[in-house]
Amino acid sequence: MDREQDLIRELASMDDEALREGLGRVAESMGIAPGLAARYLSDMGKIRETVLGLTPEDLGKIRDHLGEENMNQILNEIRRDG
Repeated sequence: MDREQDLIRELASMDDEALREGLGRVAESMGIAPGLAARYLSDMGKIRETVLGLTPEDLGKIRDHLGEENMNQILNEIRRDG
């Protein structure tokens, strides 16, 4: 659970633009149309609320569902600079 708590803190500490860009790269790699992704990523208040509302248990469930490798790829995309 410490790893999940660290991840929540890391995501919450990212500035809006870095978080938006990272999530945009994830959406693009998943084949989501840029216009659609941009529409969902326009409300950073809502995104922050969602990120801050995640529990370590939530992230554990997401990791279990996606698999460790896929979760790590997503996180690397979010963390990557430009």
